[in-house]
Amino acid sequence: MNAISLFSGAGGSDIGVNKAGFDVKVAIENDPNCVKTLSRNLKETKVISKDIRQVTKDEILAVSNLKEGEIDLLFGGPPCQSFSSAGKMKSIHDERGSLIFEYLRLVKELHPKTFLFENVKQFRYIQIDNTKPKPHYSQRDKDPNLVINHLIKEFKSLGYTITFSVVNSADYGVPQKRERTIILGTKSKNPILFPEPTHSKDGKKLKKWRVLGEIIKNLKQNEEHIIYDDKRKKFLKLIPPGGFWKSLPVELQKEAMGEKLKLGGGKTGFFRRLSYDLPSPTLCTSPKQPGTDMCHPEKLRPLSVEEYSAIQEFPENWVFEGDINQKYKQIGNAVPVRLAFVVANQIKNHLETLE
Repeated sequence: MNAISLFSGAGGSDIGVNKAGFDVKVAIENDPNCVKTLSRNLKETKVISKDIRQVTKDEILAVSNLKEGEIDLLFGGPPCQSFSSAGKMKSIHDERGSLIFEYLRLVKELHPKTFLFENVKQFRYIQIDNTKPKPHYSQRDKDPNLVINHLIKEFKSLGYTITFSVVNSADYGVPQKRERTIILGTKSKNPILFPEPTHSKDGKKLKKWRVLGEIIKNLKQNEEHIIYDDKRKKFLKLIPPGGFWKSLPVELQKEAMGEKLKLGGGKTGFFRRLSYDLPSPTLCTSPKQPGTDMCHPEKLRPLSVEEYSAIQEFPENWVFEGDINQKYKQIGNAVPVRLAFVVANQIKNHLETLE
């Protein structure tokens, strides 16, 4: 079975889709460092290095040596920054957010047998027009102003049967609590069912969530990491594994947090030290952002590039191109390899029932 990869990034999804038995013919990516990463590691995949808005159906078919309708799977996750709670959440009114319509365009033009669309958890309830009032909680799933509902309506108009869900990577054996919105489409009248979880938080009926210590304790190399400044070290050295700013003595909390104390929510990402005994929190594009700190459980440093890569379950020999900040960004933006594999394997099983 063949597949086409959109918004390929550093290749996390591509690895998982390949593992599920698909031949990823083409990967489309615009970021120069990601392009170098893909080209270095995906020897059998042809990389189109271009703004996706300039990529045509004919170009994809020519490079992949496929005809319209011969694509078994089209997959990818348009940039998530416009929909993420870590950003300004400008929805489709941000240049990056509008790229979801390029995904829709290519589904319309290429007619893949199935597709996999992936984005952040918050994508589930992002509105097209943020000025419109939000419906009551009980009615919000049906809100026509939701981006996802508009997108699903368009997919259905193209003849696709749709299923969608918010999934937690940890429920499928990824050592990371990373929730993502996934939309699956098929030309068949029979929907693609989501895979059943294999792991759970309590471990009563399923295997227990995999934890950080299982992944990073015995890594052979942890050489590449960014450095904390002295102020961050002053406070982080007082935080126990699994703790955050509230673990500091009361008299130091205000000094550490300053004006950030006025922010809403639990602010649990500030001055956070990870625990070997829990899954990793969601990896972001930098392990030392003030609100999403990823301090090593024992050492006074952020997680290393190698640890980031291991948590996302990239192969040990996968090489990330660019400077250290670009490497963190590529890994933090990636889909966990195991999650991509599990979902792609479900799609493969679905396609086999159609033969």
